[in-house]
Amino acid sequence: MKHPTILSALTLALLLAACGDNTATAPQASAVTTTSTATVPAANPPQAGWSRYQNAQSQLQVDYPGELVAEAGSASGNRFKSADGSVIMSIEAIPGEGKSLGDFAKLRQAAQVKSKASVKESHEGGSWYMLVSGKGKDIVYEHGFLRDGVFSVLNVTYPAEATATWQPKIADILKTIVPGTAAH
Repeated sequence: MKHPTILSALTLALLLAACGDNTATAPQASAVTTTSTATVPAANPPQAGWSRYQNAQSQLQVDYPGELVAEAGSASGNRFKSADGSVIMSIEAIPGEGKSLGDFAKLRQAAQVKSKASVKESHEGGSWYMLVSGKGKDIVYEHGFLRDGVFSVLNVTYPAEATATWQPKIADILKTIVPGTAAH
C-alpha cells in the first residue's frame, strides 16, 4: 500500500466509529428490507437516502447507503451492490459453533489470504475484530462482532481510489449495526 498512514488513519476512524454512541436521532428514510415479519430490535430510523436491512431470524440489522442495492438474501444475511458493481457490501450472521473471537478472526484472515487479499491491518477488541486488506486495486474492509454465540460480519469491498468516499460511509454503517444473536 502506498499510503500506510492513510490506511492507519482509516483504521483508527473506523474503530472509533464502531465504538461510538448509537443514540443520536437520524432523519427518516424511506426503505426497509426485512427477511421475515418477526420483531427485530428497535433502533433509530435510517438517515435520509439510506435503507435498512433487517434479518428477523438472527436479529441482525444494518443501515446502508442508497447507492447500494440489496440483492436476494439468505437466511443468514444479505449482499448489496453499487450499480456499476465496484462496491460490494455483505452482512451475515454466522453461528459461532463454540469458536472464540480470536479463532474466528484468524479463520477469516486466512480466508482473505486464500482469496489473494493482502491483509494490511488486523485488530481485536473484547467482542469485535477488524481486518483491512488490499486485493488488486480494491480495499476489503471486514468488521465482525460476537454476540450470544453468533458472529455478525460486515464486509465492504471498494476501489482504493474511493477511500475518501467510503471511509466515512463505513464509519456510518458501523454505527447502525445491531449484531445478530442465537436467542430468537
